Amino acid sequence: MGQTTITVRLDGAGPAEAGALAAELKLFLQSEDPALEVNVQREDPSRQDLGTVLMILVPAAGTIGLKQAVRAWKYKHRDRRLVLDSEHGHAVVDSPDEAEAAVTAVVPPA
Repeated sequence: MGQTTITVRLDGAGPAEAGALAAELKLFLQSEDPALEVNVQREDPSRQDLGTVLMILVPAAGTIGLKQAVRAWKYKHRDRRLVLDSEHGHAVVDSPDEAEAAVTAVVPPA
């Protein structure tokens, strides 16, 4: 099984706040699993705001760190919704307890 690309959007935050939250989530992801390749991008390339969308390249066996990072970030930001999409599925994370199921929905089993 190859790598999977996940798109993560921060639902319900304005552009400036979403940019700061995306940068923080990137740090959570990279500290939990340095093998994850994480890039922050603008949702609309024509706008001049900070990036608000994360593109995560997940290695075939790399979901444990991803699940832990999403759960930890959601504990800190319980009022924020994460929307995860990949070619394998779609998931919404409203609470820390949903992190594992959400990642499983968008990343195929190794």
